[in-house]
Amino acid sequence: MASAFARRGASRATAYLCSGGLAQRGAEIRQSLLGRAGVRESAGSEGWGAGWGAAGGRAYQSSPPGGSDATPEKDAAAWRALHGSGNMQINPCNSPHHPAARAGVAAPSGKERSIQESYTPNGKCFGCGPTNANGLGLRSFRSNQPGAFEAEVTIPPHFEAFPGVMSGGVLVTLMECHGNWSAAVALMDQGNLPRPALTLTAGMNVKFKDRVAAGRPVFVRSKIVRISQDITKSVTAKPTVEVELSVSTRDDLSGQLKVCAHGTGYFKKLGAMRPM
Repeated sequence: MASAFARRGASRATAYLCSGGLAQRGAEIRQSLLGRAGVRESAGSEGWGAGWGAAGGRAYQSSPPGGSDATPEKDAAAWRALHGSGNMQINPCNSPHHPAARAGVAAPSGKERSIQESYTPNGKCFGCGPTNANGLGLRSFRSNQPGAFEAEVTIPPHFEAFPGVMSGGVLVTLMECHGNWSAAVALMDQGNLPRPALTLTAGMNVKFKDRVAAGRPVFVRSKIVRISQDITKSVTAKPTVEVELSVSTRDDLSGQLKVCAHGTGYFKKLGAMRPM
């Protein structure tokens, strides 16, 4: 009796796999996640090409800073009002690419600092915590493209999976940390807030294309694809931010960046502002 059930289960599993059921289920899970985020994936969306940095990417589809009805004038006025309140420092990163700096408010006043060092100087995260001496030491910065962020890190040899091959889990950690911060800062920019939102990872899809060697610079890039809700419309809004991510190294012969891993991350807002 038991063996009959086993044979029946095995045949059903084989039929499921042969019919493409596993791939279909993966697509259903992805669409379900986008659906919960209030987003529908377009049937003809392009994947990773060569148009964005080293990995290509889709256009930023979220509402602009300040909300969907924002204008450059309204956005600048919102940053000026926040800056004038004197309650919290604006642009602690000293980034020329902060929307407040672009609007002529809170111009850089010193050397540019990473997002992590600026907003969570006491953070102990394994991937990006400034105080974690045994971590990966990821430091993320704003890029000159709206909704884009970049980082460079050299991974120590003791994180290798095999001699000369970096652990894939370490690469995913870099992508998750960098993507999470990208999402949090994007929400901050959209809402004209002094600090990034508290965001947690809702899901990630990652594909590996090439190995990454230890002891060499690794470049992590991100691009905001969309924000599911306009946080300026509701204080209690819990949007999900979709972020395209890539990890690249330089080719030994050409010196050009080559993508070693790429994917998409989904990061859910949990709180209005990230703790110190």
